Amino acid sequence: MPKKKKTRDVEEILDGNIDQFEKGIAGRAADDFDEMIRKLGRYEDEEVTPHPVLETDRETPSAEEDLRTRNILRVEIRGDDCEIVCGKIRTKAKDRIEEYCRQRGLTVSDIWYWEDEAMTRLVGPTWTAWYDVDDFFHETGLLGRTASSFSIIVTVDGEAVADLNARKIKTTRTVSGSKPAPGKDHVAVTGGTIGEGRYAFELDIDGEFVTGKLEFAFLELSNLGIEERLLVDVRYDGESMFREEEVVRDLFTVTFL
Repeated sequence: MPKKKKTRDVEEILDGNIDQFEKGIAGRAADDFDEMIRKLGRYEDEEVTPHPVLETDRETPSAEEDLRTRNILRVEIRGDDCEIVCGKIRTKAKDRIEEYCRQRGLTVSDIWYWEDEAMTRLVGPTWTAWYDVDDFFHETGLLGRTASSFSIIVTVDGEAVADLNARKIKTTRTVSGSKPAPGKDHVAVTGGTIGEGRYAFELDIDGEFVTGKLEFAFLELSNLGIEERLLVDVRYDGESMFREEEVVRDLFTVTFL
């Protein structure tokens, strides 16, 4: 009976061929070693071919690290806040409103803002609310003529800018448009609200704050019967800043134009 061939175990293979591996000789010793590794499932001992590092594998800087190169500019402004609307109604409706108020000793403002039922009877079913009479204009902002008209606090990363010179703040003025032309049998009318307002504008900026880069944008309102300007935007280095507001408004006098 032929002798059964003895199967060498791992230790025998390693002991018998260690000299060949140390000398770097390729051949059966290496093949036996690789085969045994695969059979035993010890893949962690196999040589791993490194893969190239892709651009997407590189660690990206965190948001916190990115913000370190920028500063948060905040401009807080306090002043007289307004919401102004200008639209048109029929001339006959204007006459009915004025007669209704004369008979009751009221002003137009007394019913324009509060008496929607009466306004519907006087103007017609198209009446909804005073702020919807805005065919020509509808805007909110702070009343003033220059930056010096307001109380201004500027901070960078929470630290107040000392000795802010409001005269160095640039101002731009834009006319709100031509005088409203309501057309035949209609009349233009301006209304709105006025009260205390606090506006805050924020923007991430590069480098140190420079007052001369700050800009206040105003609208001229004379064509709407208001001899004032409305601050509607604040920019830094030409870029509009994000705006938030807190206001307490009273009613504006209604004016037929």
